[in-house]
Parts: sequence; C-alpha cells; structure tokens
Amino acid sequence: MLPKRINLPPNIKQTGDMQKIKKPLYINIVLLSIIAAVVFWIVDIFIDSYLFKEGTIFEQLLDPNPMEIYFRVAVGSLFIILGIVSQRMQNQMVRIQKELQMANEALEQKVKERTKELEEINTELERELCEHEVRQEKINYLSFHDKLTGLYNRDYYEEEIRRMNTERFLPISIIIGDINGLKLVNDAFGHLQGDKLLIKTARMIKQNCRKSDIVARWGGDEFAILLPNTPAKSAVNICDKIRRACSQSQKKPVQLSIALGTATKTDKNQDMDKVLKKAEDWMYQYKMAEGKTVRNRILNSLERTLWESAYETDEHAKHLREYLLKMALELKLPDSQVDELLLLAAFHDVGKISIPHEILSKPDKLTPKEWETVKKHSEIGYRIALVTPELVGVADYILHHHEWWDGTGYPEGLQGEQIPLQSRVLSIAEAYDIKRSARPYKSAMPKKQALQEIKEAAGKQFDPQLVKVFLKLISAKKNRG
Repeated sequence: MLPKRINLPPNIKQTGDMQKIKKPLYINIVLLSIIAAVVFWIVDIFIDSYLFKEGTIFEQLLDPNPMEIYFRVAVGSLFIILGIVSQRMQNQMVRIQKELQMANEALEQKVKERTKELEEINTELERELCEHEVRQEKINYLSFHDKLTGLYNRDYYEEEIRRMNTERFLPISIIIGDINGLKLVNDAFGHLQGDKLLIKTARMIKQNCRKSDIVARWGGDEFAILLPNTPAKSAVNICDKIRRACSQSQKKPVQLSIALGTATKTDKNQDMDKVLKKAEDWMYQYKMAEGKTVRNRILNSLERTLWESAYETDEHAKHLREYLLKMALELKLPDSQVDELLLLAAFHDVGKISIPHEILSKPDKLTPKEWETVKKHSEIGYRIALVTPELVGVADYILHHHEWWDGTGYPEGLQGEQIPLQSRVLSIAEAYDIKRSARPYKSAMPKKQALQEIKEAAGKQFDPQLVKVFLKLISAKKNRG
C-alpha cells in the first residue's frame, strides 16, 4: 500500500516541481522493460534455433510456433508490466520525497518563525522581569529611604533603634536636628528652594557623620542620627562639626543653620524613648538660646541677597533712612513708629529676592506677565516678614507700600487713609530716591524734575499732606535733624 499523500500547510505555495509531480514520468523504466522484452524475444529465438534446433531464425520469424509466441508475449508483457509498476513506484517515491522535503522545509520555516516568536517573548519576559526587579528594588529602597533627601526614613530609623537597643551597641548616642529658616525659604523662594535647602542640609549632615552612623530624615525639617558605640563627647564633637560645616557653606539664598541636640544611653536599663526625648529637649533649648543670633544671621543674609539680586544698595537704604527719619521727626511720630520706618527702609522690598534676576535687570519695558511677577514682591515680602520675628511688626507696611492714594495701587487696592501711615511715608521717600538713582532701565533724574513729579502725583499716588511735608523738607537748605 502506497503512503498517503502529505497535506502541506495552506500558507506553503506549490512550486513548479510540485506541478511536475502531478504528471509522473514513466519513460525510463518502461522503455527499459520494452527493450528487455525485445531482447528476451531475440534471445529466445536464438536459443530455440541453435540450442533446440527448432528451425532457423528465419523460420522462427516467418512460421513461429504459437506456443512460443504466447510464451514470448507473456514474458515480454511481464517485463513491460514490471517496468510500468517499477516506474510508478519510482515516481511515487520521488513525489513522496519531494513532498516530504517541502513539508520539512515548511516545518523548518514554522520552527524558525516559532523560535523567533519565542525569542521575542523571552526577550520581553526578561525585560519585564528586569523592570519588575528594578521596581521591586525601588519599592524596597523607598520603604527605608526618604524620597527627597535619600537618607533613611523614620520607619527604618525606629527599626534600627529597636535592633541596636542592646548592650552590644552601648554607649549609643542620638542626635536630633532641626533646620532654621526653612519656612522663610519656602515662603520667600517657593517650596522648590525649600526642598533644595533640605537636600543641602541632608548632604552636609551625611558628610560629617561616620559610615556606621544611621542618618535619617525624622520629619518635615527634622533629622535624626543614631550613633552606635559612641560616647557623649564624640556625639557632641559630631554636632560641632555639622555646625561648622553649615556656617562655612554658601549663604544663598539664606545662611544654612541647624539646631542640634544630643543624648547618650550608657546603661542597658535606660529607656531609649527617654534618651530620644532628652535629645529633642536639648535641641529645642539650643534653638531658643541661639534663636535671636540665628535670626540675625538670616536677616543679614536676606539683606545681602537683596542687595546682590534686586539692585537695592546700602546707599539706597541709607537715603531712605535719612528721608524717613526727617519725615518722622517733622510729623512728631512716636519712637516705636520711627523704629518701624527705619526697619522698613532696609526690608520693604525683601520680596524681590524671589523675583528672577533677568526680570529685575531687564533694560527694556516689562511685558504684562513680567510686571505681574514683579508686583508679587510685596506679598512675598509680607509672608517673609510674618515668619521673621524681627519683621512681624512691619509686615502690613511691607504689604501695602505700593498702594496708591486714589486706590489704583496693589496688591489690595486700598485708598486714602486705609493705607497704613508708615506705608504712605515710605512710598514717597522711595519714589523720590528711585527717580534720583540710576537703574538698569533708566538714568538718574535731576532733583528739580524729581520733586516736580512727586508734586504732580499728590492726591493720585501719594498722600497730598505728606507730599507737602516731604517737599518742604527736601527743598529746605537746612533740615532739622
């Protein structure tokens, strides 16, 4: 029984060879079988003629024996039939071999395609596995680290306290730190700058601790350091190192400062929570004791930053102090208001430290968007003053020193005597000194012209009564002082 024809996959096209297989060729073996039959016929004649003496060759051909003819035809037919059968079998085998070859090629192609698909799937799985491992590592990292600073987080810190709360790690010290002025930086420069201050502080602390120390961000602006096998004196030395590094750091936007407190557990029976509480108490005591000194450093830093970035100068502040003092004396203001005016002279434009330098230094006319940015400086200055104890008393005056007498000023559109007196006095003195000073966007104005413009703005921009007092004082050859 011949093998069943193999069905090729539908996507495999039949080639010319396959078309030839449909019409088997019988010529080769069939021809040989016919020749074999003829040869047999001739040989049989010769055998009968010469071996069996049944007559000559011509007699055999002309008058053959019927039985001989039947025998020769039968044997010849047998040869031919065997030849035809052999040819068919050969053609069938060839066709089967070619079909097997094509099926094998198709199978190989399928295997290649499937292998390629599997390789792509394997590559994708490897990529997803790699991404999963990266995500898992990130999750594990974030589980124990603060995302912003890269330090350990509070959960990890507390876990380490529990792990190290054994006699093997005694003496064990704790340092608690709190950044000074973070709220001021957030209000003045935005939370992005506040984050930068946190990162800078974290790096400073990390650099001045040992590799064995556990440094963590304890809270919003608080840091905690766990120091195993560290006596109290060594912990105090580390606090001093951190303070010195902060004092020597770059002073922009404000001087970096951190209050630090430390406590040490020397006995295994001591309660670790009480040691931690003691470190916090020392930190708050230091913060209160050094509070005014720290605030003064921050104020000086703000003033220095204002001069450097907002084109405000010590000379401008000096002129304002002079004008404001004369106005205060002429108006017979109490000493408390005189002090406020002198403080305003230095910090009325403190909000400008958050305005981009390219806007403040632009020589051309500001665009509406840029002008809106500049107008925000009085509100920013107000927020800075509110978080600075030394400036809280003048916060409202800083907020309103750009209000106009007719109500067209900013930020709240106050008018007339709704505007605080200190703000009204300052606005006149500041406007005059700006007119008399050179700025990136203008040249200095002559005194006569400056006084004339101040006079013309009375009742519109300035309090008309205060303008009269100011013109009288500036115009006089000699001023009471």
